[in-house]
Amino acid sequence: MKKNSEYEADARECARLAALANEKASRDRLLRMACRYMESAAHERLALALDRQWIVRCAQRWTEGRVR
Repeated sequence: MKKNSEYEADARECARLAALANEKASRDRLLRMACRYMESAAHERLALALDRQWIVRCAQRWTEGRVR
């Protein structure tokens, strides 16, 4: 899986290419791709945050002696 920064870099590249495109259809397609990359970056950030929360909860349970 790509890292968050890679998704954002791909989105920036699509937006840059869209600005250079002469045809509306090409611009629209590139901008849709940029949006998808940014959605993927947001999803990756959310997954990372949830993983961190899970790790913190497990550590708390361990220190409280609730884990066997």
